[in-house]
Amino acid sequence: MKKIGCSIFILTFCSVGFFISCKKTATTAAANLQMTADINGIPWRSYSSNISLDRSSSLHIIIMADSSNSHIRLDIGAYKGIGTYKFFDTANGALYTVSGDGHKASSGEIVITANDIINNSQTEIKGTFTFYTNNASIKDGIFDMKLYNN
Repeated sequence: MKKIGCSIFILTFCSVGFFISCKKTATTAAANLQMTADINGIPWRSYSSNISLDRSSSLHIIIMADSSNSHIRLDIGAYKGIGTYKFFDTANGALYTVSGDGHKASSGEIVITANDIINNSQTEIKGTFTFYTNNASIKDGIFDMKLYNN
């Protein structure tokens, strides 16, 4: 009876340890979010991304992310921080490129939900996006990236 009780305790302890360690891994992955979306019903996740700023005319912000064979580019022509940027304004837009073929958005929007200044050289920009091209439906897009100010 002692062996059965000890075995149950060890099995329970190992199972709890396994589930706790799995949760830590999932939490760490979520903290490293760059950009995700649903493209034609298939989950998409970036492996690299960046934000660039062009101050030559107005504040033009470009948000780009890549996966293994596709790329998403979001453009906001007159960036003013938190707010909704619709694509009917010709200054805003998006491009979905897959296997080298670019597909420009025909409609959609980018919503900036956070524009938090971390320090003098970093700003964290978070938002969502949805857009449609001639052959792709990009929905439930989310990005969380840092803009490094020069």
